[in-house]
Amino acid sequence: MVEIYIVKNDGVLLYYNSSDKNKKQRVENAALFSGIISAIKSFLKELEIGDVQTFSTDENTIFIQTRSDLAYVFVINKKSNVDEKTVFNFLDEYSKEVCEIIDEKNTESWNDRTFNDIDEITDRFLNKLDSLIKESKITKNLMDVLW
Repeated sequence: MVEIYIVKNDGVLLYYNSSDKNKKQRVENAALFSGIISAIKSFLKELEIGDVQTFSTDENTIFIQTRSDLAYVFVINKKSNVDEKTVFNFLDEYSKEVCEIIDEKNTESWNDRTFNDIDEITDRFLNKLDSLIKESKITKNLMDVLW
């Protein structure tokens, strides 16, 4: 499963999507999660440790890229076995593509067209990531069988 968030630095969730077909519960938790991301980023900044780029839970790895006033977040299940560098490349590509169609400084100007455009980009990236995850699982299974 892959989840994608776009979060303002103040913790406001602007956008959420997931490859999970049963996402009703996840949508309800998305706003809470975006607040946690913002709190972690603020805490590390206050301590002058630097910006967080990735962290893990028992089940997921969270990848974060900050551009201007927004954080772009991918949450990927650890069982996917996808290389971190590959995920960061996808995240960078995704955030750049979204930046081309939005006004990061003036999110109040976002309208239905903006969200439809973000949906199109997100669906394309979710499909790419899902394909990559399937390939990684196949490769891992082959390696397990061969070794």
